Amino acid sequence: MIEVGDSLVSLIRRALQIPSERGTALRLLLVVDVTQRMSHFSELMQLASVGHADVDLCRKVIQSIPGYWVESNLKAEILPILEGGGSEEYRRLAELLTELNSQLLNDLVEMALSSDDEDINEVGHDFRRF
Repeated sequence: MIEVGDSLVSLIRRALQIPSERGTALRLLLVVDVTQRMSHFSELMQLASVGHADVDLCRKVIQSIPGYWVESNLKAEILPILEGGGSEEYRRLAELLTELNSQLLNDLVEMALSSDDEDINEVGHDFRRF
């Protein structure tokens, strides 16, 4: 429910956390000012690191942010996700980094290949060719 005084940022932030409202929030982010998209970058990266119905739309929003800005902010967002994540987070972020043509993909692959977790290691092998 929208309350008087809610800002667009807080409305979108809340909607991104509710699966039934997430798609609408992501589509809204595609048409608002790019600074709005940037302000939700952390949430977008969290959403891009797991599988769900709107993951492709989430990637599209991330790709609509200027590449230089995304590239300069990616590492700070990705490392904490990978440190606490498993093979799903590694795989989803590797997919995103492939789409972004990010140099960080090589770092992710190296981290995955050095993991003791067999499933994470498999992600490294799968994306080593990119």
